[in-house]
Amino acid sequence: MCPEKPMVLARMVSEKVEQVVLEVTSHALVQERVGACDFDTVAVTYVGRDHLDYHPSWEEYVAAKARLIDLCAAGAQKGTPKTAILNLDDASLELLSSRPIERRWTYSLKGPADIMAKGLHCAEVCTFRLVTAEGEAPVELALPARFDVYNALNGNPVLAFNTTYGPNWLVPQIVLPARFFKLSARISF
Repeated sequence: MCPEKPMVLARMVSEKVEQVVLEVTSHALVQERVGACDFDTVAVTYVGRDHLDYHPSWEEYVAAKARLIDLCAAGAQKGTPKTAILNLDDASLELLSSRPIERRWTYSLKGPADIMAKGLHCAEVCTFRLVTAEGEAPVELALPARFDVYNALNGNPVLAFNTTYGPNWLVPQIVLPARFFKLSARISF
């Protein structure tokens, strides 16, 4: 979590904002910068090798990410199950799944899961059908990157949960726009 986020969150509380989607880094979890946040739903996209400059090993990196599940599980009960949304295709699944939490959902590009991308085709854009037990919806992402598809799969239930706070948990919702954009240029040296 960036240093300015606590101030933004404090302002949101004073303005009576009740729900926030927050990206939390493994650094913020290890440094205990989000301990005061009360999470209802958490999602993990993947645990790669990108922060091994900070974490001594991949296992410690996964353990840092797992703290998010622990924080969620320990949060105040508000009448809805504390939930972890995990990537069935990621090597971290076994370690993250070992953390106790009230409800766990999985998502996958490769096989059966609670949330799936069916008919995935990526060229200039990625298109697929977002499929859950409650229904499906067509999705087109502006960027042809698989990690954007994974983000759409884990972001959909978070968005549904935080938008409706109830029975539409797995009904496909809108997909948040990508954080990256295409840029092309010709540079002469």
